[in-house]
Parts: sequence; C-alpha cells; structure tokens
Amino acid sequence: MKSPATSVIIPVYNVDAWLEECLDSVLAQTETEIEIICVNDGSTDGSEAILERYSKRDERIFIINKENGGLSTARNAGLDKAKGKYIYFLDSDDTIRSDAIKTCKETSDKNQLDILYFDAKIIFEDEEGRNINSGSEYYYIRNESYSGVLSGTEIFNRMVPASDYKPSVCIQFFNRSFIENCGLRFEEGILFEDNVFSLQLMLKAKKVMHIPQTLFFRRFRTDSIMSSGVNAEKIYCSFYITKRMKKELAGYKFDAETQNNAAEFLLSYEPWVVGFYEGADDEQRKMAEERMSEEELMELERMLERAAPKISVIIPVYNAGKWLKACIESLLAQTLTETEIIFVNDGSVDNSLSILEEFRKKDSRISIITQANLGAGAARNRGLDIVRGEYLSFLDADDFFEPDMLEKAYACCTEHNADICIFRFDRGNERNGYYGVFGYDPCLIPDKEYFNYTDVEKDFFNITNPAIWNKLLRRRFIKESNIRFQKIPSTNDMYFTYKALTDADRIVVLSDILIHYREGDDDSISNNREKDWHCVFLALNAIREEIIIKKLHLEKDFVNLVVRQALYLFDVINNIEAFRAILTEIRDLWIKTFNIDYNYPLMFYNSAVYERFQAMMIKDTEEYLYYEAKRNRKNSSELVEKQMHQTQIIEALENELSKKNQLISEIGSLRNHIKYFIKKKIGK
Repeated sequence: MKSPATSVIIPVYNVDAWLEECLDSVLAQTETEIEIICVNDGSTDGSEAILERYSKRDERIFIINKENGGLSTARNAGLDKAKGKYIYFLDSDDTIRSDAIKTCKETSDKNQLDILYFDAKIIFEDEEGRNINSGSEYYYIRNESYSGVLSGTEIFNRMVPASDYKPSVCIQFFNRSFIENCGLRFEEGILFEDNVFSLQLMLKAKKVMHIPQTLFFRRFRTDSIMSSGVNAEKIYCSFYITKRMKKELAGYKFDAETQNNAAEFLLSYEPWVVGFYEGADDEQRKMAEERMSEEELMELERMLERAAPKISVIIPVYNAGKWLKACIESLLAQTLTETEIIFVNDGSVDNSLSILEEFRKKDSRISIITQANLGAGAARNRGLDIVRGEYLSFLDADDFFEPDMLEKAYACCTEHNADICIFRFDRGNERNGYYGVFGYDPCLIPDKEYFNYTDVEKDFFNITNPAIWNKLLRRRFIKESNIRFQKIPSTNDMYFTYKALTDADRIVVLSDILIHYREGDDDSISNNREKDWHCVFLALNAIREEIIIKKLHLEKDFVNLVVRQALYLFDVINNIEAFRAILTEIRDLWIKTFNIDYNYPLMFYNSAVYERFQAMMIKDTEEYLYYEAKRNRKNSSELVEKQMHQTQIIEALENELSKKNQLISEIGSLRNHIKYFIKKKIGK
C-alpha cells in the first residue's frame, strides 16, 4: 500500500452503537490517501466485531487490540503505528464532514503548517441532552476569524481573550513530524488529557492557521466520560491538569501580553475545578483529596477561597467613560463587600479602560477582561465563563445603585433559598431627575413567599421587565440550566431573562428601589434600536423555541409579549424609514413566525394594546402614523389635565402648609411674650 498522506487515529471503547457511523464518515472521505488506525482499548461489547468486519471491507483500516488503559494510551498506541504525514484524532462516537481530511491536508500542504484548527458542532443524541445543554450546540464554533498563518503564541494571544481557545484534539490537524520533533505524547492515567497536549503543541508551533469551517460533529451522550456526573476522578484530574498547565506556562519567558493572557487562561480553569468539587458529594471529595499532597490540598483550598464571593457582578463596558466612574463608586460603596466585580471592556475607544485600570489599582475585587467589540451579550458571556460567586448580578456601566442593593437582594435570596430575586428601579437622568417605580407588576405576582412560572395565572412575560440588571440570580442554577446571552447587538438579555424565569423553582421579589436606570444617553444600547431593531425578533424567536422545546403552556402569554414588543419598537423609533422597515417585518415575518391572529381579541389581555396592534396590522403606514398621532395627542391632553389637577392639589396643600407654618410662628411668638411677662413679674 502506498504511504498514506494522513493517519486517522480512532480510540475505541464500548461504542458499538455509534462506531459504524463514525467509520462510515471516515471511509466516505473525498481524500483517499489515508490510513485508519482503530485502537480497541479492551472493549467488552460488539465494537471489536464491527472493527473486524470493516477491516475486511477496506484495507486502509488497521486494528490494534490492547487491554483497557484509557484514551491517552489508545491515542499513543495509534501514534506509534502512524505513517502519515499528518495526524488526525477522531473519537469513535463522533463523525467528520466528507471533505474534512482533504480540506485540512490541502490547507496544511499549501501553508506548511504545524497545526490547523477548525470548528465543530455538537449533535445531541436525544432531547434530554439538548434540554440539559440548551445553547451549547455551537460551543465549538469560534467567535472571531483568524486569517493567515500565525505562530502558536500569536493565535493563543488572540483566541484566549475571545474565549475561542478549545483544547479538543478532534478539532485540530497535526503535522506528524512536528509532534515527533516536540517529543510529546498524551499523558497516561488521567482524564482531560487533551488540555495539556494541545497547550504544549500550540506554544511550540511556528506555523498555525484556523479555518472557520465546521468539519467535526461531536455527539453529546449523557453517559459518556465527559457528560456523565461528577466523581473523584474528575475532581482530581481537573485539578491536576490545571496544575500541569500552570507548570507548562511557567517554563516560558513570555512578553507582557502573553503573560496577561496566560494568567487569564489559568484563571478560567479554576471555576472548572471548583465546579467539579462543589458538585460532588463528601465521599467523592474525600477520595479526590486522598490523592493530593499537602501542597496540592493547600492550592485547592486557595482555589476554593478565591471562588467564594457571595456575589459576582458582571458589567459590560463600551464607551461608558461619561458615567463609568459614578457606576464604579456606587459599587465600591456597597454594604455587602464579599463580591468580585468583573468588568468586560468590549472594545471601548474612549477613556473607559483607563478609568477601569485606575479603580483596579485601588480595589483588588475588580478584574478587567478586554475583548474586541462583540456586544454586551458576548461580554456578559465572557464574564459568566469565569464567575465564582454564589449569586450573579449583571449590571450596566451607565447606571448607579443604592449602597445596600447587593446586601438586600442577597439577604432576600438566602432567606428564601431563591434562584432569582427581582427588585425595583427608577429611571431618569441628572438633567430632569429620576421618576417612577418599575421592575415588576405587583398585580401579576402570586401572593406567595416565593413562586415559579406555573404559579402565575396570566401574562407571565409581563410580570417583570425583560432586562437582566434588576435581578439577582443563583450561579449554580444558571450553570445547571446552561443559560447564555444571545450574541446580538441589542436585546441580548431578553431571552436570558425569560429562560431563567421559566427554569427557576423559586422566584422572590423585593419592593425596594435599588437601581437608578439612566435614560436619554445617545450612546446606550437601548438607544440604538433604529439600527438594531431586528434583534427584538431574534430574541422573541429564541423564546418561542424554548417554549416549544420545553412544552411550556405559555402560548397566549407569548403572543402578548410579541405584541408589546412590536408596540414598544414603534414607541422608541423616531426614524420614519426605520419604522417602515419594522412595520414590514412585523407584518411579513412576525405574524407568520409567531402565528398571531390579530382579529381574535380573546388572545389579548389588554384591550387597548389589542386595539393599537390591530390598527398597526390593518392600516397602511401613513394611516397608522396618523392614528398614533391622534392617540398621543389625546394622551398628552389627558396628561396635561391630570398634571394641572395635581398642580392645583399641590398648590392647595402648599397654601394650607403655609397657613399652618404661619400659625406655628404666631404661637411661638406668643409663647415668647408669655415667658418674658412671667420672668418680668417674678423679677419684681
């Protein structure tokens, strides 16, 4: 047989249900100059028989039978056998695209690469897996593009800040000579072996590339090594792997940028270790600790201590220099001090970063992550990846907060063992003052100590505003529900908020006004609707899919949410052309996608809202604008009349108060005269 261009190494252990699909995807490759090395790692099911059958069918398949030693030993056995110029590691329950090997080989040949990186998609085996990991389907698709040939250190410095570093060897294509010259092997006897192996090779590589193509399909199985529950082995190995990578990074003399990214890289692994530890029972923890030295136990304890703030505050920052100082000062003045405050600088071009760095020098609780401008959703997700607090608070950089905001919200949550606490806010600005009480509708909140969505009798999506910043959320609950922010320019928290509310077992409300929401800032996200209005549809559609997947009985409530959002867009858009485009989308896309019958008033909770929405649907643009103008003029007249009435009441009260004050003054004067008279008489 001609020497193969690529060696495909497939470790096999008890995967007879998926092995054929895996092998078929490899045999279907358009690149035929391959050898397929299947390492049977002591399988006890029908996997070996499947391998024997396939090897008779295709001479490119080679079988290595060995005692069970784990994934690392199987991959190393495959490396020993490999003859190809390139190496690709494929797991035996996964598949690859038919042109994957050809695409990787041609790109690697053309650019003389040490490593080629590509993307992947998660395929869920069942609805249970999809529901447990909702939102993670595209975890292996990177956020940014990395064009051209880079060194390993260069791509490390770009991928780490963008949360694009993925250690799986199944989304890498290696030059075999490069691996051999580095003298590297998979460390045996541990889990998560990809992490060290991938980091070592990346840092040593001179020429790497990333292609934004989905070539690998990872099967999510609830019973696999990576997906099954927490045990002592996972606790120990996650800790050990983190320690090994720390040692590896310490062996390099990096420049300042790489040192910072290496520190952030290691920091991002600590929640992983702590998550396994906190998710295990006492017996599993004890078994893991018995494998650790005293020094390792001390380091684990330090990790747990670093992971112990009561609240993690996450704040995306984009050109917020005008208001950022007031925001930070109100956070540092919080009466609850056991916090970590994570600012994600989302590519600001003003003085925001310098303000953040100034405050970080003053308070060790502050940490800063800097990324390219990807939007508040991506920034919040970035912070979410490294949080350690018991509860989470997502705030905006242009707002400010009552000193006891975190203390009161945390106390309310812990008192009721709540997943979410909703509290109130007012709104305004320094020029016109702050007004109103917002945050939740007390008429819709169940009269209970705590509640969940099934307790709400009607209009569930109207119990609170869709923003996330007036809620405190339990971190474990968010992690277990795998809730992520949408990566869209605006409205990125609507889906997050409502998914959290439908998933939560215990929701509580707090009547205090704790946040002062600043409005009227032209640079704020909420004031960019004229160019980002389509994001509202994307958020609503994600909520609709969640309702369908979870079979939530919220169809009528969702229709009312859609209608309110449609009318909200009209209320905040001032550009006539943008309004025409929005109206067209609502009529052509929203109505069909969300199956809304605007001629059926019983689907609507509020008759006035129904009347407005129906007018929006049946009138042409000019007629509807005229309708809204008349309605607003009527509302304005009523408001003026109401304000005049309130002014008259205030004037009457002020008049009465003036009379009362005058009477008090006269009584005081008379009292003084009496005292003087008595004193004079006594003196005589």
